[in-house]
Amino acid sequence: MNILITGAGLIGAHAARHAVDAGNKVVLYDLSPNRNYIHEIGGNDRAEVVAADIRDLPALLSALERFKVDTLVHTAGLIGSRVQENSYTGATNNILGTINVLEGARLRQLRRGPLSGDDRGRGAQRQGRGRPGSRIGSLRRGRHDAVLVHQAVQRRAWPAEVA
Repeated sequence: MNILITGAGLIGAHAARHAVDAGNKVVLYDLSPNRNYIHEIGGNDRAEVVAADIRDLPALLSALERFKVDTLVHTAGLIGSRVQENSYTGATNNILGTINVLEGARLRQLRRGPLSGDDRGRGAQRQGRGRPGSRIGSLRRGRHDAVLVHQAVQRRAWPAEVA
């Protein structure tokens, strides 16, 4: 498979390592990839790295076409202090970025792998962060709702959870 993984942080870099170990071609897609970290986790030059923004749908579509991607795994997202410092950037990155990933997968008719983020914040929720009503909790809910709405549009049925 040719897999594009959004986000080259903890989850994305480890997912890339496992995918490459399984014999897949992998592209890591991240706004500001830490190449030293990627090489430390996955080894040198085992995955292609594209420095681009998931909020830029044409750039994402270009990468999907250029690398002949057939599977898309979405791990990109801002968490923690980066969201607290700038909630607008957090919202656009986490919600619009997720919509772009879903739309890119739909337009290119790709297999869509997991969307990370639903389980990522459980430790944060236990510590009082990420709870409903907090900035992080609201963004997590917004990302979840974006997925539901995108799926509903494809089915032409509005989910009761979002209504």
